[in-house]
Amino acid sequence: MACVVVASSAGADASREPVRLVWVRGERTETCVEPSVLERRVEARLGRNAFSASAPRAIEGVLQHEGEHWVAHLYVRDERGTLEGSRDFANDGPDCAPLEDAVVLAIALAIDPGSALRPPGPALDPVPTPTDVPTSTPSPTVPSPPEPCSPPPAPPVHASLLPPEPPASRARPTSMGPPNGAVTLRSLVGAGLLPRASAGIAVATEVPLYRVLDGTAGVLYFPEVAAGTDFAFGLTAAWLGACASPALSARVALSLCGKISLGAIHAVVEVLDPVSPGDRFWAAGALSAGLRVRVLGPLAFEAGVELDLPVTRPEFVVGGETPPAFQEQVAAGIGFLGLGATIR
Repeated sequence: MACVVVASSAGADASREPVRLVWVRGERTETCVEPSVLERRVEARLGRNAFSASAPRAIEGVLQHEGEHWVAHLYVRDERGTLEGSRDFANDGPDCAPLEDAVVLAIALAIDPGSALRPPGPALDPVPTPTDVPTSTPSPTVPSPPEPCSPPPAPPVHASLLPPEPPASRARPTSMGPPNGAVTLRSLVGAGLLPRASAGIAVATEVPLYRVLDGTAGVLYFPEVAAGTDFAFGLTAAWLGACASPALSARVALSLCGKISLGAIHAVVEVLDPVSPGDRFWAAGALSAGLRVRVLGPLAFEAGVELDLPVTRPEFVVGGETPPAFQEQVAAGIGFLGLGATIR
């Protein structure tokens, strides 16, 4: 007795049609799944061959990576290239393995929605080559009696797993992760650098170097503040250093910096005649911690604190008086607020 089952559903026919897979990996994703491996994993899930380079229907994927933030974008297009739907996946972690599993399942469901009801199948065996064909004629075997027919499963309804993409978002994938660098104008409040707490300004730059490591440079200026009625002191300096800028979320990044500052303390004598006029060389090491939040487009707000350890600490003395008129503290602090533009 022979059994023949014919499925006439249009959805079932469509789900068996091969598709063309386009898989693009962005920067810092070299360790993630390759296109050929991704195809084999999807086919193992479906239990059949599902891809063809000449297929009119296509599934396009883009994988991006920034810090520990991973994002995958999937697009399904019909025979005319019209977008049928899209879906985004995001994951935070040291590697892209969890995201790959989600992409494999999503592609399998986009090809055959009924695959969600079936467990993953075994890996497909390769097609045997002529050398694999046995040279001797196998001994005849007695065929097993046919098993009773069972009703075929209902054919899956062919429908796009992915919802239609809004027209406004079709131009490009959504952006991911906070940029590492920024150019910022800062307002400063310092204590311990001059005779009393004072306000200043700075221009700071952070430039991406490698992964979460940035280079930092900038200049700061504290105008003269009075030390009594006869003297005033100010500070101008530039710095150079390195920062670790790990991403805390899609819009927030932490900045931990170590830097060296070089500049000059300028003294103004209001009443007496200076003996050796001019600026005094100033040098310091500094550690800072800040938080940068991207508020709108590239516009970013930042806040932080800095610990400065002056190396030179020149003494400014008045002739005939024992204690110096002014000398910097052993350690000084700076608080800052800034507004600027981020750099990707």
